[in-house]
Amino acid sequence: MRIRSIVFFFFLATQLWSAPGDTTHVRVHDDVDMTWYVRYREKALFPTQGTDFHRVNMVFTLGCASSGCSDWDYTVLIKVLHRTGEMDSTYTLDTLSTSPLVIDTNWTPFEVIEPYELGRMITPYGGYMANGGYGYDNNWEHRYVYDVTDYQSILRDSVEIEVHYQGWSSGFSATLDFEMIEGTPARNLIKMQNVYRPRGFSFRNTADVELNHLPAVDIPLESTTQFAALHVLPTGHGFDNSLNCAEFCKKDYYVKLDGQTRFTQSMWRDDCGLNPIYPQGGTWLYDRANWCPGTKAWTYEHDLSRGSALARPHRSIWTWNPIRCLREILRRPATTGAPSCSNSTAMPIKTMWNSWRSFRRVSMKNIRA
Repeated sequence: MRIRSIVFFFFLATQLWSAPGDTTHVRVHDDVDMTWYVRYREKALFPTQGTDFHRVNMVFTLGCASSGCSDWDYTVLIKVLHRTGEMDSTYTLDTLSTSPLVIDTNWTPFEVIEPYELGRMITPYGGYMANGGYGYDNNWEHRYVYDVTDYQSILRDSVEIEVHYQGWSSGFSATLDFEMIEGTPARNLIKMQNVYRPRGFSFRNTADVELNHLPAVDIPLESTTQFAALHVLPTGHGFDNSLNCAEFCKKDYYVKLDGQTRFTQSMWRDDCGLNPIYPQGGTWLYDRANWCPGTKAWTYEHDLSRGSALARPHRSIWTWNPIRCLREILRRPATTGAPSCSNSTAMPIKTMWNSWRSFRRVSMKNIRA
């Protein structure tokens, strides 16, 4: 069963300022209440063309809604709604007369918008925040940092950013900041495209996926392409099949290139117990299919250029072992020229753990699983 989305459009004030040095800061959503299944949209003013950025961080700050935090784990998708400059249209037919028959055609033109998903996260079980347990309260916040350097070509001028809260209760709050550090990027992006637009679907069998959801796609490559990558962001969820395992299915996906299986990737996360937001209510300790409550969903990158002849288009297709719990899928290839340095010089982000508490959480996870 599918439930139609409730969609709202928000065009609020945005901020753009430069800090001392070479970093530009852009704030898009500012402490926006996410209270229902809504696509929260806001425009922001980003730098114009002409400046390269060595690193672009997207910092998503999650907090409680003004009415308090939700008890449940929900997905939050962050997308750029990119204006392509291409025009399309829809039409309607009006019957002006039946005798004789006269029909008028009304055309409605519109600009084509291409959505690119920048990142995804799973909200924590927020019961302790809502009830003031274990040192939490409704003033709680947590920051998630995403490297979105490859998307800098579409983070220019006026940009519309969507935060899609897929929750059925109130709620959480969202603040979105971009840190754009000037310099030469690690790789020169030539082209970026969605192989499939971000969306969810119910998995029934492999044949249905390959025929109706993820059919083979021809990907044309530029003559100057030296590196091509496929980005995959899957999260498993939803009791919509006979196994009723939702995000608790331990499954793999496969990527075929020109008819040959090139990559096998597990969707499983065995580190849900090592969670920066702890303790939580609910079953947050249990491992899941890229669905750990309170964490970012992982994006997998596959190097399509290894051992490939990049001078010709490639035909890409996904296959699956018998999966029962596919929720969301995003596939995005990025083609680049020669890297500007041998290794990425992206800034490392270190996470400090309390060793005793980490050990306790791992032990609890192993016992309770």
